[in-house]
Parts: sequence; structure tokens; C-alpha cells
Amino acid sequence: MNTMHEYIFSAPGRTEISGNHTDHQHGCVLAASVNLKTMAVVTLNDEGIIRVQSEGYAPVEVDLARLDVVPEEANTTAALVRGVAAAFSQRGAKLKGFDAKVSSTVLPGSGLSSSAAFEVLIGNIINTLFFEGKLDAVEIAKIGQYAENVYFGKPCGLMDQMASSVGGMVFIDFADPQNPLVERVDFDFAATGHALCIIDTGADPERLADLAEKILNKWRGYTDEAAFIYAETEGVPHNTITPIARRRGEDYELDLVLRNNITTAEHPLGVYHPHAELHHIKKEIIGLIEVMGLAVLPARLKKELADLADALVSHAPLAGELEKHAPWAEELKKRYAFTAENAQNILRLEVGKVFAKVLEHAGVYKRNEDGKAAFMRFIDCANGEERI
Repeated sequence: MNTMHEYIFSAPGRTEISGNHTDHQHGCVLAASVNLKTMAVVTLNDEGIIRVQSEGYAPVEVDLARLDVVPEEANTTAALVRGVAAAFSQRGAKLKGFDAKVSSTVLPGSGLSSSAAFEVLIGNIINTLFFEGKLDAVEIAKIGQYAENVYFGKPCGLMDQMASSVGGMVFIDFADPQNPLVERVDFDFAATGHALCIIDTGADPERLADLAEKILNKWRGYTDEAAFIYAETEGVPHNTITPIARRRGEDYELDLVLRNNITTAEHPLGVYHPHAELHHIKKEIIGLIEVMGLAVLPARLKKELADLADALVSHAPLAGELEKHAPWAEELKKRYAFTAENAQNILRLEVGKVFAKVLEHAGVYKRNEDGKAAFMRFIDCANGEERI
């Protein structure tokens, strides 16, 4: 037995396109796997024990010498592992021990069937390593349902496990629930100009906080050199997040603003900070108000802009506190004929444009094609995937 070799397995979450709980009613459903998945890195052991260490959860051990139902394990991960192992043993599989380190982007309690994905994952591991891949996706789904019904204690139907196990988009007819008709559907949402979006409505504040912590931890260690994003340089960490939480009716909403404080010789105050040419308007640090897209201007500007308006109308030289506005003023004079009536309004308009640039400089991901592509690379990383 090679106890050093690592094997990698995964199983996706799922969603319904049409139909819900129709598996219980012997009806039809159109379901699909999603690009959120449960993954495991597996090594064999010679102890006759299945060990599962799931990220964020207590470790689980199942002794293969005892595969009968353990009542006190009801509603636990151990029950699912034991149930899947028992079903394979009943079919003649010669089981051996293994250690699985599991992580998942299928959010628990999200309606994406994290438990079904886990059952299918364990089934795929055992089928591949100890049963020569003899069982097809449909049979593995049935084993997952058996484990959940008999060992875990939940009278679920078969749709969740089937959609996760078969993968892609599937049509399932449950007229005969023991032998459902399963057909793969060749359909691409993107080709039709549509997308299936998974949205966290935030009804559970603890789950929302857990998700935010996961994203924060991913961001803290994230580097994308092509986008000039470095988690750290010379031991100095750069990535952090500004959270903005609010309540909307019965739901909780959380915005996470990705921040990076890296500096360069050209931008000593920060690459993602107002650059020097904008300091005459905004040099101060970007705070919570600004990351919400709102403008809080320095108090000094109230007098400076009033004096600048007078100077532009009278063609007076810019000295003292106004000198720093001189390059900007020269550009404005090329575009406007200043009068006592319009000077204040022109300056208000142009300050708004400058502040839009301030926010643009402060954004780690720019609102252009390169910025959008770089942002999606991080999203894929946070979901446990890699975009090529």
C-alpha cells in the first residue's frame, strides 16, 4: 500500500433550474451542478480507519470494522462517511483506511447541497481507490442518498446527489424513484447571453461573517503580479479589507472592499492612494466614506476654492495656499472663460471630476477590461479555482 501518494477528488454543489422536491413526488426536474465544489486530498493508511479533516470543522474518524448504524451519530458527518462506506462494503468493495483533507466552496445551508456534494465526494474516493471504478454516477448518487436516509437520519430524495454526481445540466424523471431516468442536457447559459448567478442574501449573519472571514484570509495571502497586487514585500503585508455591514429589512448585507497599501518610489504614499497630481484636492488617506463612493473633501478647500475662483476671475497670480492649484488652474483656463457668475460652479464641477480620479486611483481593480479580468482571477482563487 502506497501511503505516501496523494490523490485529489472533487464533487460539485448543485441547483435546480426547474422543479424542486419533485423527486419526492415521482416528478421531473431540471438540475445542474455549479462551479462551487467540495475537494479532498487523500492519502492511504494501513489502520483500517477513515479520517476526514474538513476545513473549519472538527476531525472525523470512522473505524471500518464497524459499519452498522450508530444511533448517536445521527445528523453528523461521521454518519455520512460510515453510511457511504457501508453501502460500498455491501456491494463487495474491499475497503481500506484513508485520510482526507477536505475543503469546500459549497456554502453550508445555502441550498446548494453541500451534504450531497460531500456524500458524492466520499463515494468517488471509495469507488476509485477500492472498487476499481465499478459504479457509475447514478449508483454513487444512490449510495449518497442511502447514507443520508439510513445513517444520517434525513429522509431526502435523490435529486441533490444525482445532480452533483452526474454533473453538468441534467434532466431527471423520478417516475420510478429507484431507477430514475437521467439524461445529460447539452446547454450553455453563456452562449445565450445569460448567466446562472448564486447570490448570498445574507439572511444568516453568522454565515455571512464566516464567508467574509474566508474571503479576507484568501485576500491576505493573494498575489497577482500581472495586476501589481502583492500580498507582501520584504515581510511587510499589504492586503486587507474594509467591511461595510448594513441591515436591509430582515436580511444582512456586507460589502467587502479589497485594499492594498503597497508603495513605490513613484508613489510613496501608496500605489492605491491618490497620486501626487491630485494632492492639491485630496492628499489625505482614503477612509470608509470614500470606499463607499462618497466624497469627503478636506475642510481647507472651502476657503481655497473661494479664493481660487476670485483669482481666476481677476487673473491674479496664485501664491501661498493657492500655489499648489496652479497647474490645475492653467488647464482649466484653457477650457473655460471664468466670470464672477460661473467661477464657483465650474470649480465645483471640476473638483467632482478630480475626486472621481481620486477614487479611481484608490481602487485596486480598475473599471476596465484588464481590471475586470484581474478581479475575476481573484474570485476564482477565492472559489478554489484557477483561471488560465
